Amino acid sequence: MNQNNKDLLIQKLTALIQSNENVHVENALQSLLSISESKIISNSELKIVDATLDEMLKSFEVFYPFDGKRKACIFGSARTRVDNPNYLMTLDIAKKLADDGYMIVTGAGPGIMEAGNKGAGPNNSFGLNIHLPFEQAANEFILEDEKLINFKYFFTRKLTFIRETHASIIFPGGFGTHDETFELLTLIQTGRTAPRPVVLITHPASSYWEKWQQYVEEQLLTRQYISKEDLDIFQLSQSVHDTVEYINHFYSNYHSIRYIGKKAVLRIQKPLSRYTLDKLNAELADIIVGSEFKMIEADEIEEEAKLYPNLPRVMFQFNKVSYGRLYQAIDIINSEK
Repeated sequence: MNQNNKDLLIQKLTALIQSNENVHVENALQSLLSISESKIISNSELKIVDATLDEMLKSFEVFYPFDGKRKACIFGSARTRVDNPNYLMTLDIAKKLADDGYMIVTGAGPGIMEAGNKGAGPNNSFGLNIHLPFEQAANEFILEDEKLINFKYFFTRKLTFIRETHASIIFPGGFGTHDETFELLTLIQTGRTAPRPVVLITHPASSYWEKWQQYVEEQLLTRQYISKEDLDIFQLSQSVHDTVEYINHFYSNYHSIRYIGKKAVLRIQKPLSRYTLDKLNAELADIIVGSEFKMIEADEIEEEAKLYPNLPRVMFQFNKVSYGRLYQAIDIINSEK
């Protein structure tokens, strides 16, 4: 960077600091300043910071114009052949979800990812490609698309997969597929991301996910490494129709959730009857630590007043432990006629 550009950058940063009242911007700039002044941070570590910020900025910019649309991500093996039943199922499920108003996000590579982009079509596809020494070139159905992002780091790519989508569909795959699956389940189980439909799907002749679930139950659940309600976080499927139905039903009344202190605020599309509220309080009493489930309006909570102001809310005091049980709450909410 030449001196003129440096001087211009300093002027912009000075004006930004003086005019910006956003504490997050101030904190980020302070962190960058601390990094620049550090005597222990090497040039290779500065490259990590630089590339990470660049990749996050790119993902924010690409997804911003489509912020109002729900999106489903599809994981699965890059090595799946075009004549494999799972490839054909991916084509079908991507097309059906696109027809229902969803956009499809894949890892942009071949195999299952290619089928997802092909099935969704160019107007409904995103690709999150990762630079690898082998096997991961962007597929032809997303290659020239402006909604293709190339990542250097897996962690920024996985952050984008979760942050920008509302449902996850996982076909059989190798280490990468299981890495993404277990990270997703962990984030939901610990409340670091909101509940979402998670469907582990394969063709009817395959026992791939049944054996995976058998391992989870025998080696994790029986040893008490996970809780029984954690099994509610995901669903097994061998049907495109059932998978699409499950995802659509998940958002039939439930909209989204936010945690504010000990409160869990569930945004919904239509108010709940007294009967449904009573059912929530009776069947989920074990996760309530204070006030029970009750209907509120958006403007009753300052932090919620400007977010989806027309949507009613259900609020309760949550134990912040039993995140798997929220799936049962959502199921009851969606049973409202």
